[in-house]
Amino acid sequence: MSGFTAIKPEVLDVKPSDVGARAIGHFGFFRPEHRDTLWRGVAEWVQGE
Repeated sequence: MSGFTAIKPEVLDVKPSDVGARAIGHFGFFRPEHRDTLWRGVAEWVQGE
């Protein structure tokens, strides 16, 4: 992220246990079972809620 000099990045570390999952995996974020956990947080952030 060092290449993005005009922004202040926000990095969140999410453990599977944080969202009630056994594992998330590399592409697991995009699986339907994470719609109400991982997706919702990102959607709210993007919408500024």
